[in-house]
Amino acid sequence: MDNGEVYYTQHERLVVLKFVGQIRYTMGSSYRVSASLDAFLDELFAKKNFDNILIDLTQTESIDSTNLGLLARVAKFSQENLGRQATIISTNDDINAVLESVAFDRVFLILRDPHDPKSAFETVPDRADRAKELARLILDAHKTLMEIAETNQDKFRKVVEILEDQLRAKETQHD
Repeated sequence: MDNGEVYYTQHERLVVLKFVGQIRYTMGSSYRVSASLDAFLDELFAKKNFDNILIDLTQTESIDSTNLGLLARVAKFSQENLGRQATIISTNDDINAVLESVAFDRVFLILRDPHDPKSAFETVPDRADRAKELARLILDAHKTLMEIAETNQDKFRKVVEILEDQLRAKETQHD
């Protein structure tokens, strides 16, 4: 699978996000996945019509740091607004190693058992209009990764500095 997709469903007060394929902002139209997921999370967090979030990564082949940063947003929201850790289900050892490398085992409950929801998923709504905000999304995602664990600060500091420089340069060009 060249591109990834993100699906969602809601079971009463539980929101389930399912990531399928290669979840990377740089591949083909996958930047749309990141921008759409960012917009979807904004809308979801504004509604607050749920008590828990489950993230299903059982069909995820790979996931990049930008999308990990979006997941970190979920962790922060869940902890700050729901008073609990969100849950990730992942059966892929490589994905689990990535999750642990960015300290997700500290901010999520990570289960390694398959999940088989009973209801159908819908695609996260396309928000291509937000794609123009991709540079800001990538920067914010990486800053969020830095915030969730001290060990992530060294891992992502240089990326954040470069992104901030690029954004300043763009803003200077538009002025």
